[in-house]
Amino acid sequence: MDKSLILNMATLTDHKDIICSIAITPNGKKIVSGSRDKTIKIWNINSYKCLATLTGHKNSVNCLAITPNGNSIISGSWDKTIKIWDINSYECLATLTGHKNSVYCLA
Repeated sequence: MDKSLILNMATLTDHKDIICSIAITPNGKKIVSGSRDKTIKIWNINSYKCLATLTGHKNSVNCLAITPNGNSIISGSWDKTIKIWDINSYECLATLTGHKNSVYCLA
């Protein structure tokens, strides 16, 4: 890979701790980030502005997935839960419990 072709387009700085996961919506219009600060942020991919901060996890957000239709965000956390979020209303639609350990991966 030619390293001269790598450009820093933007730095997203609103999280209060390290970012553990990143996902891009299927239409390429939004970036979603999950952090050890227990939040998920939704970003406009063109302006790099934070559109919303989703709160509800009690520990680090380790992993993210976006549904194929782009309408929902799925998050996994050290708090042993998976949450499903509406990407447009920013509401938590469901919390899935029952894991005995932290959730580290979603697909």
